[in-house]
Amino acid sequence: MTLIELENVSISFGATEVLKNISLQLRDGDKVGLVGDNASGKSTLLKVIAGELASDSGTVRIAQKSVISYLRQDAVFEPSVTVRQIFDQFSATLIRLKQRMEILESQMSEEKNEGCPAKIMDEYGQVQEDFLWRGGYIYETRRKRVLNELGLSQIDLDLPAASLSGGQKARVELACLLLRQRGDQETGGSPQTDVLLLDEPDNHLDMTAIEWLERFLRDYRGAFVLVSHNRYLLDQLVTEIVELDAGEITRYHGNYSNYINWKKRHMTSQYYAYVNQQHEIERLQKSITLLKKWGGEGSKKRARQARSIQRQLERMELVEKPDSQRKRIQLDFEVQKRSGEMVVEVTDLTKSYGDNILFSKANFNIRWGEHVALVGANASGKTTLIKIILGLEPPTSGEVKLGEGLIVSYFDQEMGGLKGERTIFDELQTETELTVCDTRYLLVKLFSHRDDAFKKIKDLSGGERNRVILSKLVHSKSNFLVLDEPMNHLDIASVEVLEQALVEFPGTILFASHDRYLLTRVANRVIELDNGEIRFYPGGYEYYLSCNETGEKSKDA
Repeated sequence: MTLIELENVSISFGATEVLKNISLQLRDGDKVGLVGDNASGKSTLLKVIAGELASDSGTVRIAQKSVISYLRQDAVFEPSVTVRQIFDQFSATLIRLKQRMEILESQMSEEKNEGCPAKIMDEYGQVQEDFLWRGGYIYETRRKRVLNELGLSQIDLDLPAASLSGGQKARVELACLLLRQRGDQETGGSPQTDVLLLDEPDNHLDMTAIEWLERFLRDYRGAFVLVSHNRYLLDQLVTEIVELDAGEITRYHGNYSNYINWKKRHMTSQYYAYVNQQHEIERLQKSITLLKKWGGEGSKKRARQARSIQRQLERMELVEKPDSQRKRIQLDFEVQKRSGEMVVEVTDLTKSYGDNILFSKANFNIRWGEHVALVGANASGKTTLIKIILGLEPPTSGEVKLGEGLIVSYFDQEMGGLKGERTIFDELQTETELTVCDTRYLLVKLFSHRDDAFKKIKDLSGGERNRVILSKLVHSKSNFLVLDEPMNHLDIASVEVLEQALVEFPGTILFASHDRYLLTRVANRVIELDNGEIRFYPGGYEYYLSCNETGEKSKDA
């Protein structure tokens, strides 16, 4: 059954055509991964499907009674609304049914001695059946479980939503969306939502929460469209890839790895077709030149042959030259100078908030050239530890010493420090003190279109803001990179470029990430924060995983 159908949908923002005559069908049970470069229009396409954005032309058809749930990339809540009220808004139907049941129960109790009217009994039975069917009796249990799995169990539900961090807001909205489902495993029913539109749902989730989300989506019986830079998640969940490129879409059967393999084979085939055609064009052009020369000496036959070959050239459908690096950012971190051997020295470090102890009496060193990964659940203290090391937050006790000759660059997962009213060009030139020419060169390396330089920071997507910050890091020529979730919002192509740049970085790296591919490739040492303890693993991420599988806990700092 076709749930959603787009026919020749187009939409433009100013002179930029984001979607060009898009036609797409989404059927019941489809598991689709939507991929494309940053600013390619993935979020725009989801908003059009969700009905939050009208297209300039074309038609969007939604099957009758189909229910669509849309998870935005950036959650936005009213400043005065509390977290509890947000959950109540998402569960309004259950609340209404429960209130009606209580009214009917009261009426039945009052009239039991005189005999309860059949119509009240019938309505109560219908309402109770609907309440049961929607998972009402297990809703509170499910809410606690979802909050716990997404790292939100410690949040005060009566806090204003505006007081939450960006990551917490995203997880609250994800929790609400998941709770709208009836809970297939608990009730055995069909999903309450027919289609889930998920715009980077794994951003701000720790590894445990990502694994839980993976299980949920694997068991989900409806259709979903998933935008994610998590290659592992796409491999595990989707059965079809929809690529959005230059405003147009192409569909590929299989998961992300199948898509990449097909693209590589197609690009190789296209390259040889392009080369062969160029050789043929060159041969024909030489023939035309010779025939025209001979024809000019009095041979009408050769002149006709030349015209015939010219028409053959004009009718030829040209093969486009493949470009594997097209639209990819260019990152080549340079180190201005080597730092001292000891980069970070932590002694008896403790951090607590009241009775909540993040870590206690931690002792460890980071040396020159080490690529150290910080891993742990959300709220385990990774960001706090980073800020203490950088002097942005005081410890409760203990000491942090930074080594000699350090040039530090910090990527904040909240992507703070950007001025919303500035253009990208102004932001880079002001913050890096580059010349006009150097700024333009840097923009060419980070963005694909010349006009991007004049976009305002406030109008950028998350991935574009990420690129601006990365451009500052590239220019800094630092020897110590400190990165807190640097992959958030980046498209997969950019993730792979950044990943390779970090692998090749000759200096020291301290980074927190939940990207399994990144952790495996970049880290040569792991620091784990777990329930107030800090553990140290001298090998890379695979070594860390093997230690956890065998129950071995390393404490060698």
